Amino acid sequence: MENKKVLIVEDDQAIIKPMVLLFGKKRIATLTAANAEEGLLIAYRDAPDLILLDILMPKIDGFMMLEKLKSDEKTKNIPVFIISNLGSDEKIKRGMELGAKKYFIKTNWSLSDIVKSTEEELASHS
Repeated sequence: MENKKVLIVEDDQAIIKPMVLLFGKKRIATLTAANAEEGLLIAYRDAPDLILLDILMPKIDGFMMLEKLKSDEKTKNIPVFIISNLGSDEKIKRGMELGAKKYFIKTNWSLSDIVKSTEEELASHS
């Protein structure tokens, strides 16, 4: 998994810190952004191999970021996994329609499950 980069766009440090540690153990580089605006700048600049995206964030939400990513030539093919507390069928459907590859409801998945799923996705593109 060396040379793979994952961008974590999440405003909760209690989620970011353990994820960065878990990815580090798997030798996957991580980039982090505390909001979607910062996440977009990093995505355009660093072209990560996968993006983990929260929905509820200050300024612009994750859905808006996902729309922008998928409408830009440079970022449209980057797989995006949504990680959110919003678990209604309507929100999941919207995320998938906007181009998310997977949708994880935070309370239903452990961070290690999300890291494992990310690893599998990265391996399928190497």
